[in-house]
Amino acid sequence: NKSVIETHLFYRNLMDDIYGTYGSGQPEEQPFPFTDVAESRWSYPYIREMYEAGVIDGMTPTTFVPTGDVTRAQFVKMLARLQGADVSEYRSAGFEDVPADAWYAPYVNWAAANGIVYGISSTEFAPNANISRQDMAVMLDRYAQQFGIVLGTDNAAVTFTDEADIAAYALPAVQALQRAGVINGMTATTYEPEGKLTRAQFVKLLACSLEEAETLKTYEGQHPFTDSEGHWAETYIAWAKDKGIVEGVSATEFDPEAPITREQMATILFRY
Repeated sequence: NKSVIETHLFYRNLMDDIYGTYGSGQPEEQPFPFTDVAESRWSYPYIREMYEAGVIDGMTPTTFVPTGDVTRAQFVKMLARLQGADVSEYRSAGFEDVPADAWYAPYVNWAAANGIVYGISSTEFAPNANISRQDMAVMLDRYAQQFGIVLGTDNAAVTFTDEADIAAYALPAVQALQRAGVINGMTATTYEPEGKLTRAQFVKLLACSLEEAETLKTYEGQHPFTDSEGHWAETYIAWAKDKGIVEGVSATEFDPEAPITREQMATILFRY
């Protein structure tokens, strides 16, 4: 099935490039500048290695904000890098809150020119706002349409009980990505459009990018996390634990519904 194959490729490309969200290509010889990532911090070696490789950057020249969330500008940059786009020729898209000299300006302008973003108004993009689950779905869906990625429809459609809370512009994208298996609800019946990407959801994206469904089934129940028993992502969590990609927040807890932080994403992708 071509659509299933292309959806699988979409997963893999997304995960291969998601950690480029923050990168701006610092040269290796620059000293490690982040004063909020002490050498004693558990994530220090992962953040440092990816910084020195030019994969990630800080939120400011001297801070990484390890427990911070992913912003709209960072997500758009990831999509541009996913496409391998040359953004150097993209000029102003008309957003007054996107200065021409901002690091994210060419990426936002590229996304606007390709119909991936339209802004929160005709003159504002809100580059530093955290990206919501519904806007992430919209951008991914428009990206897929723009670049000819055919998403699958193998999953049964789910009508979320909070569907009325999903913006009208985002509902078709949420439905399409749910049918394709790219996204889930926050619970079996709710989507929570303004919510954040969780640890469980991120692990599912990794698992689906690497393994076939039948292989993943063999990991059922093979984990130590009591708070993940019966969870919709239990199989994916068990797979990631077996592969050494994730650890729990304690020996017996994974905390699957906690939002994933910048340092957790960096660590998981380093191990991946």
